[in-house]
Amino acid sequence: MLYYRNAETEELMRQNRMTPRYAGLARKAFSYYLGDRYNPQEMDCELEYLLRQYIKGYVKLKVFDRIPYDWIYIDNFLRFALHSEGYKDLTYDEAIVHGGYHGIIRSELPEYTA
Repeated sequence: MLYYRNAETEELMRQNRMTPRYAGLARKAFSYYLGDRYNPQEMDCELEYLLRQYIKGYVKLKVFDRIPYDWIYIDNFLRFALHSEGYKDLTYDEAIVHGGYHGIIRSELPEYTA
């Protein structure tokens, strides 16, 4: 049985460049924020990939820079990301999103290529 809508999508989402390590966390985020509206058969794969990338970035900040998780920011930023993708009923605190991750603005966060 396929988890995604077809075999091609299934194969694509399992490739290393699609960060399958964070798939479970992305699915939990979708389930948490979207509830019954989350259906992987109908979900936009690009949106799931985007959430995987965000989660990967937060984990890297925790592991490489030893910056503790800012759960309030992460919650509001994921709500903001889903709101921007058309889920307008999800509300977020704009001041927290613009205030940055522990006060660090997104453009100032370190980039990792490894």
